[in-house]
Amino acid sequence: QEGQHTLNYYSVDNSSNTEATKSLALKVDSQAPSKPANAEAVGLCASQVLITWDAATDNIAVAGYDVYNADNGQKIGSTTTTSFTPQNLSPNTMYRFYVKAYDAAGNVSAVSDTVEATTFEASQPTDPPQGGGPVTVTLGNGVEL
Repeated sequence: QEGQHTLNYYSVDNSSNTEATKSLALKVDSQAPSKPANAEAVGLCASQVLITWDAATDNIAVAGYDVYNADNGQKIGSTTTTSFTPQNLSPNTMYRFYVKAYDAAGNVSAVSDTVEATTFEASQPTDPPQGGGPVTVTLGNGVEL
C-alpha cells in the first residue's frame, strides 16, 4: 500500500530466546512523477544548446531529470534542475531532445514533448587586422608613446 509504514520485527533463536522488538520505517512509493511540461530548446553557440522545462510534480518528491537524444533514445545526461546544456555538439546541426523526471523510488515519468534546436555555424578564424601605419597613444599626463 502506498505511503509511510512501520515494520515491527524481532528474532527468535533455537532456544526460543527473543530479542527486543525493533521498528523499521518504510515508505512505499509507486507513483511516477508528472511529465516535464513546456520543454523548449535553443541554440547557444556552435557546440551547445540550452534545454529548459517546467518542474515535474510527484506525490513525494522529484529526485531529478534525465535528458535524452530523441533521435536514438540515448540518455545524454542528468540534472536536478530544470535546464540542461549538452556539450560538444557539432556545428550547424539540428538536435532533438526529450526529458523524463524520476523520483527516489525509481519511478519514471512519461516523456516530455520532443524539442529541437540547431547549433550555430562554426565561426571561421579571421586574419588579424594589418597595421596601416604608426599608432600613437597619448597618456593622461600628455605623454605620447
